[in-house]
Amino acid sequence: MSLRVGAVSAATVVLAVALGLAAHAAAAPCPAPARAWLAGCADAGDGAARYQPTVCDDGILVVQAGVTGAAPLSIELRASAGGGFRVVDGVALSPVVEVPDWDATPAAWRAALDQLAACVARERPPFGQPAGAAAAATSAEATRPGRLPGTPWLAAVGAVLLAGLLWLERRRLRAACAGRLWLLAVSVPSVVGVRALLHAAAFVHPNGQGPIWVGMALCDPSSYGPGYREMFGAIAARGGGHPEAAIFAAQAGLAALVPAAGFLLARLAGGGARLGLVVAALATLDPVAIRLAGSESYYALVGSLVVPAVLALVVGARARRWRLALGALAAGFLCAQAARIHPVAWAPVGLAPLAIAALPGRALSRRVLEAVGAGAIVGAVVAATSLATLRLVAAARLVDDYGSNSAGAVTGGGVPWMLLVGAGAVVASHRRWRRGLVAAAAIGVPLFVALRLASAAPWSALIWHAHLRLFLPVMLVGVAVALRGLRGPDPVRTWAPVVGALAVAAPLAASARALLTPTTDGIEQRWALGWRDRLGPDDTVVYLERAERRVLRLPLSTCVAAHPRLVMVQDAAVPTALPPGRVYYVETSLCSTVAGAPRCAALRALAPWQRLDGRTLPARTGDYQPYPTATLEVWLGVRPE
Repeated sequence: MSLRVGAVSAATVVLAVALGLAAHAAAAPCPAPARAWLAGCADAGDGAARYQPTVCDDGILVVQAGVTGAAPLSIELRASAGGGFRVVDGVALSPVVEVPDWDATPAAWRAALDQLAACVARERPPFGQPAGAAAAATSAEATRPGRLPGTPWLAAVGAVLLAGLLWLERRRLRAACAGRLWLLAVSVPSVVGVRALLHAAAFVHPNGQGPIWVGMALCDPSSYGPGYREMFGAIAARGGGHPEAAIFAAQAGLAALVPAAGFLLARLAGGGARLGLVVAALATLDPVAIRLAGSESYYALVGSLVVPAVLALVVGARARRWRLALGALAAGFLCAQAARIHPVAWAPVGLAPLAIAALPGRALSRRVLEAVGAGAIVGAVVAATSLATLRLVAAARLVDDYGSNSAGAVTGGGVPWMLLVGAGAVVASHRRWRRGLVAAAAIGVPLFVALRLASAAPWSALIWHAHLRLFLPVMLVGVAVALRGLRGPDPVRTWAPVVGALAVAAPLAASARALLTPTTDGIEQRWALGWRDRLGPDDTVVYLERAERRVLRLPLSTCVAAHPRLVMVQDAAVPTALPPGRVYYVETSLCSTVAGAPRCAALRALAPWQRLDGRTLPARTGDYQPYPTATLEVWLGVRPE
């Protein structure tokens, strides 16, 4: 590793430590009102549970409940008009623990949650404010419609640095494209058009939660991190009454950059032109990519940042001297932006520097040192810009949902042996066993981590595939290096990428229809977009939004002034009377479920609804709870004047 790279790495690490400690120190302690509220709550419950605040942030309060006879339990309270494990007067309460059945947990845990919910019903908790917020600001002001959204400055800085690096390396890129660099620019609108023809833009989040993310982009608080609002907040706000359409369009544009970036990754890692074209074609026509592009999915957004981050590292490593540091800085800002979106990005971000170690062209020991130095820069930038934010996310969310809860995904089914056999095959088929070993590591390590973090029994095939694709950029570098040093005659090396592509494309083609078919909640949300514009801001819409663990959020947002007012019924909290004015009722797909049927019956009994629009939908579930019937009836009604 050159002296310049080492100096930049050391300076960046020092800067990260300083800024990271400053960010840690700047995190405001939980204010006295929050502590007093929790103390009063404990006293009201005869001291059976004591509550200690651990996180106080913008609309979020995480407390640790100390109980007798069981381990402490962390509980998240979040100002929300929508989902949560339990919602009381606009406050979502969620135990921070992953268990298959909450009713089977220790009775002291359930009592602690019930006691906290009773306190919320008596008095809304005084949520803390983020560091730097004005002391007079209130949680209601922090989430009001029209709040200025964040800006994606981290992604913007990373994109500018990457663009500068690509300009400096334009000769290398032109050689990789056989002098037709303009084809990469043309590919972006072409990919957008092809994907739009194959699948219409739509919500894809399982369990009907896609519109929740649109709300978080606009004004709703998010305990996953501020990255989604930073990337899409301003775009969604400019969408007026159609914020989801603006997000879908922006997502499609970002996702269209991935095939071109994949082509460059394959070529710069030593792969031939055939491999580059195969990668670009597969990335364009991948049914998972088609489904996620033009949607609200945070998986697609994270992937659109991780792929160029790995590209920046590879371009910098193939260049000379200080350009590796420039590439690492660009990757660091892109990785920081991705990590702020959702915890699913953390592992792919951490593995990104591994791509450098597998690259050909220099001594293996030098490549390893470059990977370590670049990794230090990436980690330093992430820590310097986002340490306090990621700390809050780790404390506030069910991070175990995204890992460390499914050892069976790796230890079961002979997966370790399969990975070892695959690594042995790569090493044996490579002309240089050390390079083959590194290529096998670049393929096997991300795959192992991906399987380790994925659910042993994935409840959504689409999410399973989307999760694995976040680790593909580094694996692609390993594949390119493995094919570059493949033993055998020229025809074998020439056609190996094509044969491999057919092996990958066959199962994708077989599953394309299932992956591209929208679920019932997706069809229902699209139907709601059709009648939403006929309603005004003075109207009120009532519907069942949650029944036990099943959720169906319609694309109606409290953050948009043009949308009607909402009464979203949460589980058993059925209203006893309707508000004045024109009121609409939506019989959703949740009404066909065992848990939702009695609640919807209670809502229907509130007025003699006049039906205006209706649909018969196929029962297609993307989650772990099937519908009890093959078809479902949904309809929109209005209370007679």
